[in-house]
Amino acid sequence: MSLFSDRVNLLDNPNAPRIGFAARLANKSVRTKYQLVLVEGPQAMRELLLHAPMAVKDIYVDVNLAGGPLKELVSLARQVTDFVHPCTPETFRAITRDGQGICAVVNKALLPMAEVDEVSLPEAGMVVILARIQDPGNVGTMIRLADAFGAQAVYLTAGTVDPTSPKVIRAAAGSTFHLPIITGQFSEIVSPLKKSGYQVFGTSGNASFTLDELLDRSQCSPSELSRPNLVESVAWVLGNEAKGMSDDEQELCDQLVSIPMYGLAESLNVASAAAILTSSTARIQARNQV
Repeated sequence: MSLFSDRVNLLDNPNAPRIGFAARLANKSVRTKYQLVLVEGPQAMRELLLHAPMAVKDIYVDVNLAGGPLKELVSLARQVTDFVHPCTPETFRAITRDGQGICAVVNKALLPMAEVDEVSLPEAGMVVILARIQDPGNVGTMIRLADAFGAQAVYLTAGTVDPTSPKVIRAAAGSTFHLPIITGQFSEIVSPLKKSGYQVFGTSGNASFTLDELLDRSQCSPSELSRPNLVESVAWVLGNEAKGMSDDEQELCDQLVSIPMYGLAESLNVASAAAILTSSTARIQARNQV
């Protein structure tokens, strides 16, 4: 199979309408209007092609890299679609300067993303709820963490950055295509989870109940186990970077939990906190095979 299909020609005009349209997908209003997403970079592209190939509409490749460092990825792309478009470097840069030579326009409806009222409740285990997280890098990193530690889903409340942002997708490093990403109002997310048996744990640096206590409670024999614990299903809520969780959000949680710190730092970055919480939960649940 040749690198490029006979159905496509070299794109050498940075001002061509299709190039401009792909570039405008960096804007949320354009993504929302057309229900399309821009996926950039080799790592995200590889996971897209492996886990959500049906969502691919068009792929754009810097022709100077197609036969070199991107050759294997371009070959994988050609197995998915003929519409792998070679671009001159200048034309590719007109779409994105963050793609490292490859990007794709993707149908959002065919990605594992949905509103909370469109999906069934997750299976037992762990989910992560991002409440009004503003930084795309933090959101992408926490999607990646949730994926790495076996979460069933990631929920994004109103006020959290758009998960289809190219910056979020880059930071997630392909995890966007591995697990459900569900959006909705905080109460509409939390209430069904609690009814289904999930314990909802909020995070607060001021909480008197600590992760260490939670871990200790999770070491009990099954006959002595009581809530709160990490053995049974857990939903971790991570609040806004600057303000944390709101009073209303905290009131809907079953328990507020703090991460004990033994050095001089006053606080943790929200993504660092998420790494500690999801890793701790995954370790306990793996031992108990939730």
